[in-house]
Amino acid sequence: MEGNEFGGDLAAEMDAIGAAARAAARRLGTTTSDSKITALREAAAAIRAAETDILAANRRDLEAAQERTLSAAMLDRLALDASRIEAMARGLEDVAALPEPVGKILAEWTRPNGLRFQRLSVPLGVIGIIYESRPNVTADAGGLCLKAGNAAILRGGSESFHSSAAIAACLRRGLAAAGLPEAAIQLVPTRDRDAVGLMLAMAEHIDVIVPRGGKSLIERVQCESRIPVLAHLEGLCHVYVDSAADLGKARAIVLNAKMRRTGVCGAAETLLIDRAIAATHLPPILADLRKAGCSLRGDAATRALDPAVEKASEADWTTEYLDAILSVRVVDGIDGAIAHINRYGSHHTEAIVSEDMATAERFLAEIDSAIVLVNQNPLKPARGMAPLADRVASAASVTTDPHIKVTDIEARLGTNYTADTIVALKRRFPRTRFVWLMGADNLAQIRHWARWQHIFHTVPIAVFARPSYCLKGLRDPAARRFARRRVSPEQARYLADFAPPAWAFFPSRLDARSATQIRSRLGAGSGRRNRDGLLMR
Repeated sequence: MEGNEFGGDLAAEMDAIGAAARAAARRLGTTTSDSKITALREAAAAIRAAETDILAANRRDLEAAQERTLSAAMLDRLALDASRIEAMARGLEDVAALPEPVGKILAEWTRPNGLRFQRLSVPLGVIGIIYESRPNVTADAGGLCLKAGNAAILRGGSESFHSSAAIAACLRRGLAAAGLPEAAIQLVPTRDRDAVGLMLAMAEHIDVIVPRGGKSLIERVQCESRIPVLAHLEGLCHVYVDSAADLGKARAIVLNAKMRRTGVCGAAETLLIDRAIAATHLPPILADLRKAGCSLRGDAATRALDPAVEKASEADWTTEYLDAILSVRVVDGIDGAIAHINRYGSHHTEAIVSEDMATAERFLAEIDSAIVLVNQNPLKPARGMAPLADRVASAASVTTDPHIKVTDIEARLGTNYTADTIVALKRRFPRTRFVWLMGADNLAQIRHWARWQHIFHTVPIAVFARPSYCLKGLRDPAARRFARRRVSPEQARYLADFAPPAWAFFPSRLDARSATQIRSRLGAGSGRRNRDGLLMR
């Protein structure tokens, strides 16, 4: 039913979809993790292979949307390009790499009479997801439901009808390739709005409804549904610029948070800035926004610094613009920012720009939102770090073994995170076997990395001893999570032959000096190397 509308009885067709989803859910409840991973990876491959068809379908949707004179924000939500299609495929691969959520023992205990209890994670069953114009939700929602062992009935927006159908076809190909029922992910193949009302009454087939969209959609679902609803309201998202903020970072972050994609629910709608730095930091930030085409509405303190800013009303603090409009308020430090967000926010996404980690940690602790962002990496401060070229040259100076090559590969690949670098390398060199090498200090911190579990599921990992980090790394939740996939010392030499997740720990002679100290001493000509290129004292 790719792209075709119902031609018969809508109620009967919806009932058939529900019955098929219920049968598929029973199958998914007992399927293996490997089967689900295969389906997700095959679906990702199908999306990449079908890029031309998906873009053609999206053009049909965009042409129809332009005739209906939809807003620029809605058109941006609807539009797909090669990078967004790749992001969908990569998202499915990321979901595949997540830990298996089904069958986990959440708690267990034994009564004095010997009766043993376990609390296990199990699938919900059938999830109905109703969403508006963004076609990428089709892949995201279908993939997440499948990973959790749930069947999904997806009702996309009429604006993205053809795009969603093309994407859903790829998901079905992934299911078929893994030997799973294609009814595990079904897209309602009609633009008839009555289909939403029928879904909300299908209590015998659907276990939970998840609406994703504007306020009117959420309110309709909450009012009409006879099925439990998991819902959120709008994205009233804030960026707070603290008194300890770096001005350059603040300008770049605020501009990106507001103007990168104004029509998504995670875009900033309110800027808060500490009164202590408002006079120096706010004018250039506002100038950047105005130059990018953003309309500004501010409180009295903001307008005193920039009279061109429109006067903000009380309603502005609770408005999700989904457009190039930003409300601005000057607040009294972190206390004022937290008070404003907790009063006006929708618990969606908030961010702080600050070089003071203590302030940032307080923001993280006291803001009750689904996503809370900090501009700095608590693991490794960028301040004082040498330029990339200098660091590559410094590392190369330590290496004499002809089998080791130091390069700026991430800069050339254009990747920012280890997970992305590994994926890019495997795509570029599909016949090469890779092993990721890292120190025990990385193992102790890897759970803070972007998509760290994806790294374990993508490539075998060799962990080398580092001073004071060995026990910490081996006791870290990441090591415990994959403890059963640790390769024995006898087999570690064949690590490249193991299918991930697989990792080995290599105890080695430890040097108490830091890497910086070793490089600096080598640069000064001290120390000598053995025939294997290892530095010796």
